[in-house]
Amino acid sequence: MANSKFITSAANPIIKNIQLLQSKKNERKKQGLFIIEGIRSINEIPQEYEIDTIVMSDLFDESLLKVSATRNALLVPSELFKVISDTQTPQGVLALVKMKTLQLEDIEVKANGFYLMLENLQDPGNLGTIIRSAYGFGVDAIFLTKGCVDLYSPKTVRSTMGASLHVPVITDKSLEDYMAWAKGHGLTCFTTALDDTAKEVAKADLTKGLMLVIGNEGNGVSGEAIAKADQNVYIPMPGGLESLNASIAASICMYEVMRQRL
Repeated sequence: MANSKFITSAANPIIKNIQLLQSKKNERKKQGLFIIEGIRSINEIPQEYEIDTIVMSDLFDESLLKVSATRNALLVPSELFKVISDTQTPQGVLALVKMKTLQLEDIEVKANGFYLMLENLQDPGNLGTIIRSAYGFGVDAIFLTKGCVDLYSPKTVRSTMGASLHVPVITDKSLEDYMAWAKGHGLTCFTTALDDTAKEVAKADLTKGLMLVIGNEGNGVSGEAIAKADQNVYIPMPGGLESLNASIAASICMYEVMRQRL
């Protein structure tokens, strides 16, 4: 890129700041920036997101990038790029992207909308995989409770493969906030929980507007979520497992919603 700045020292304040953004949630939130790595993910950044800075290894082929409108462009030696990268085999390019903060009021409410709430999800890989599946299965918006892992952690961003930029995601609200929003707009709330009232997910009516609640990896959905939900659903498992990975369970349920609406 024209007028790229060349940095050679790991002690450079810009390099130090990139390392902070990679490792510290508070810094990402304070600066309103997060990092996307890799050619494909950067090329698929939607136009409504502003790229603050592009950082490239001096061995990177710039012609592979489709994006060009950025305020800052940095070149660093390949060995230094490895220091600031969060991946084991870096592709030699990363972008500092400005966050978009959404509120519940910004979410379009559809009569047959499909919304997903994640309660206290802890693993960034699970969160990223669920967001990616949600994008594929046509979820209209995703809601993360305050106890969820950081949406902008490098592992989460990497796991989404860019999907988090294409689906509206609301963060840092309470279970009560999301439930009140859903019920206030006439949505049926489903939780993935097995009790005497639970219905097999394939036999539940998922064709109308709904919010699906997926719980914590270890504890599942909370008692409060179950109490506030309209219906509990479960995935039948004739094998010996007691439960599925959260991202797998979420993907199966999201697929069933999509299947019933085709």
